[in-house]
Amino acid sequence: YQAAQVLSAIGQPAVDPMIRAMQTGSASTKQAAIYGLALMRNAAAVDALIGMLKDPSAEVRAAAAWALGEIGEGKALDALTALEEDSDPRVQKSARAATSRIREAVAQKLRDQEAGISAAPATVATSQSPAAAPEPAEDPAP
Repeated sequence: YQAAQVLSAIGQPAVDPMIRAMQTGSASTKQAAIYGLALMRNAAAVDALIGMLKDPSAEVRAAAAWALGEIGEGKALDALTALEEDSDPRVQKSARAATSRIREAVAQKLRDQEAGISAAPATVATSQSPAAAPEPAEDPAP
């Protein structure tokens, strides 16, 4: 996770390498990359994160759902809503929490627009710290 924090501090140039790591690495590498993308709150990662909601690993699916909630893009709502029916209760919980955070962010953006406030993109300011991110699972030894 330290590498993900460092890469997230780099910003936009680190997005593509983190997406590649997320899509091709071990479960723990995927989770670390997902964590870094969530820290960046970069909307460019949303489509790739939505794709990770179908990963065979429940831990990866839960982490991807959490990250989508942190980024707060409304386009993830359909995929997250479907994930609320996942076979793993941890994934269901993460998907429900992410859906709730995104809906609140979208609602706040609409309230701001109605009030005439020039709002930034609907990023999610939550009380949930990065420490609340799903923990990486141990990869089984080959």
